[in-house]
Amino acid sequence: MILMIAGAESEEKNNALPNENVNLPPEVLALKPTVEKVAKEMSIPDEVPYLLAIIMVESGGRGGDPFQSSESAGLPPNTITSPEQSIRQGVTHYKSCLDLANQYSIQDRKAVLQAYNYGGGFLSWLYQKQRPYSFELGAEFAKEQSGGAKVVYTNPIASAKGNWRYAYGNMFYAELVYQYVASMQQGINEGNGGNIQVLESIVGQSIYGGECYMLTAYYVEKLGGPQLRGSGFDYAERIGDDYNWSAYGWSVIFDPKPSDLRIGDIVNWYAGGVLTPQIYGHTGVISGVSNGGQAFTTYEQNSERGRVVAKYNRTFDITKIRSIVRKNK
Repeated sequence: MILMIAGAESEEKNNALPNENVNLPPEVLALKPTVEKVAKEMSIPDEVPYLLAIIMVESGGRGGDPFQSSESAGLPPNTITSPEQSIRQGVTHYKSCLDLANQYSIQDRKAVLQAYNYGGGFLSWLYQKQRPYSFELGAEFAKEQSGGAKVVYTNPIASAKGNWRYAYGNMFYAELVYQYVASMQQGINEGNGGNIQVLESIVGQSIYGGECYMLTAYYVEKLGGPQLRGSGFDYAERIGDDYNWSAYGWSVIFDPKPSDLRIGDIVNWYAGGVLTPQIYGHTGVISGVSNGGQAFTTYEQNSERGRVVAKYNRTFDITKIRSIVRKNK
C-alpha cells in the first residue's frame, strides 16, 4: 500500500506506544483502573496511555461523561452520566478507529487520534488520498468538511496560528492528545554537550528583551559558542545557517528526523508554520524527548506564554524543523 511506503519511517515512529502519561491530574488518574479494565476486555491494553490522554483533552476527568462519548454513541452531548459507561463507549469508539486504520494499513497513531475526533470517515478520506498523515492534511479535511468556515479557538496550542480552527471537529486534536502521552526523559548532557540546567533557573524571566532568538543566544553564551546577540542576524529559522558552529565545537543537523532530537539541542523552526506564522521562524532548546522524537519539551521565549522563558510541550510535525544545533561533548 502506498501509505505504508510514503512517510513510512514517520508513521512507524508515531505508531510507537508510550510508556506512560505526563501532566495528568488526579481526576484523570482516578479513572485509570476502569480504563485499564475496559481496554483489557477489548484486547487493547497497550492503548491505555492514549485513552487517558483523550479523557484529559475531553474533560480533564470531570463529570459523568469524562470521555465525552455520548455523541459517538449517536446521543446528544452529555446524555451519558455514568463514568464507566462513558469509558466503555469511548474505548469502543477508539477501537473502531484503530481497527479501521489497520484495515487501511494506516499505521500513524496520530491519524487514529484525529479520527477519534473527526469520525472514521477521515481514515477513509486519508486512504483515498494515498498520503501519510500530517497536521496539514488533517486541517485540509476539516476545511473541506466545513466549506472553509472558521471559528475562534483560544487554546494555547492554536495561538501561533491566530486562535482559530476550521468549523468541523478540532484539527488540533491529535496534537492536544500527544501533550499527555510523552514519557519524557529529563536530564543533563543526554548524548551531547548541552546543559539545560542553565535555563531552568531563568524560567519566568524575560531575557535580553524577550525575543525567542535572545533565549537561544543566552544559552549559547553560557555553553561557549558564537556570539548571537548583536550579530546582525535576526531570523530564528536560520540560526543553524548563519554561524560557523563547527569552529566552536558544535554541530548542525538540517531537516532533522524525529530520531535525531536530543536533550540540550537548539531547535529552529521554519517560518510559516503553526508555531511560526511570521517571517522569522522560531527557536528554543529541547529539554525532554519521547516517542522516538515525535514528542518533546522545550524552553522557549516569546511564544504562547508571552515574552518570558517558559516550558512547552511540542510535537515533531506541528511545524517543520529547519535545523537542530548541538554542542559536541
